[in-house]
Amino acid sequence: MRRVGVALLILIVTVVPTAIGVIAADWPFWHRVFQMPRDAGEWPDSFYQPTVTIEGAPTPFLAAAPPGELTIDPAALEQASAWAEAHNSVALIVLHRGRIQLERYYGEMTQYKLFSGRAMTRSMVAMAVGIALRDGRIKSLDLPVETWLDEWRGDARGKITLRQLLLNTSGLEEVPLGGGPARPGVVGWLSRLPALLNKNSRLSLGSDFVGAALSFRLQHEPGTRFNLSNANAQLVGVILERATGVPYERYVDERLWRPIGAGPAEFYMDRSNGMPAVYCCFRATPEDFMRLGALLVTDGVAGTAQVLPPGWVREMATGSRVNPLYGLQIWTGRAPAGVREYTPGSGFGVQHDEAYLADDVIWMEGGGGRTLWAIPSEQLVVLRLGRQSKDWDASYLPNTLLRGTRGGATATP
Repeated sequence: MRRVGVALLILIVTVVPTAIGVIAADWPFWHRVFQMPRDAGEWPDSFYQPTVTIEGAPTPFLAAAPPGELTIDPAALEQASAWAEAHNSVALIVLHRGRIQLERYYGEMTQYKLFSGRAMTRSMVAMAVGIALRDGRIKSLDLPVETWLDEWRGDARGKITLRQLLLNTSGLEEVPLGGGPARPGVVGWLSRLPALLNKNSRLSLGSDFVGAALSFRLQHEPGTRFNLSNANAQLVGVILERATGVPYERYVDERLWRPIGAGPAEFYMDRSNGMPAVYCCFRATPEDFMRLGALLVTDGVAGTAQVLPPGWVREMATGSRVNPLYGLQIWTGRAPAGVREYTPGSGFGVQHDEAYLADDVIWMEGGGGRTLWAIPSEQLVVLRLGRQSKDWDASYLPNTLLRGTRGGATATP
């Protein structure tokens, strides 16, 4: 018994201080892990702390069409609104041919509340890259990333191009997303601990988003496989900071957010005075998200200002050989019926009950069905913000509204 006691004492004396040291070395990460919300799909906005606010330069919102001048059938608008409300939405805004056709809020949501766009956030980095190209801060999308990432110079990863990061064809390792405990209690929490400690969790919960993104290894030959990766988007943000010499949030505020007339919004940060998450969790009002969508059907024009370079929206909407449905950090094209996968062969993705009725749909998409669809040929933008719905259908809202336009659906059969 004495031997067992001594062994236990030695174990306690060695393991406990080591565990305390590990936790103390990266307390922000472990604090987030210990506070992990039970629902891995819908963490509360309060979990994403700290944040940094960009102030924007708010201007009046887009003009609404008078009831007698709607260019979408009122019955289709009401049908879309009823479906959105029944599927856990908090906001639905529809813009057609330059005028707001419908703006509805559900539950306690209002036009003034900030709401997380989740992975819709990643599309903003592609817009910022277009601006940096026009500014001459970035010379080409086809330069190797070692141009900016000294840490990868002389490494095979350094030969990945900026375009491949934007297209999610970088070949970086495919690490499963972490999440909250599958069931309550200590056992449930421990069962998810391996996922909570992987690289993706470090990227979403840690205190060094740059270091976490740079830690991803090369798994596939660049340009040969599609994988929707948080690391790709974060690395593009790092490149933007180094190419422009300006913190990412400030560059977005000054060169994108203010020019579209948007107001205060928040980025989720790895730590105070650190770097924002580029791939997730940007919080803005529904109207300000809609301002981003309006850029996608006007070739980058907001009011009289050419915010994005001419032709940049078309460049963003050009898919890759390995995935024609994904462009530069944005989904694109006529998605077919079925599950649109985030990683080939995973079975994990988003359900479409039918194909999109237009060939030129571009959409910013976040978890829980947060989606902004833009259809340039019809000058139609649809924003749905909300939370998860068990029978979500990504095609329902845009197709319902396309059928309700005065010209009807525009796609080829």
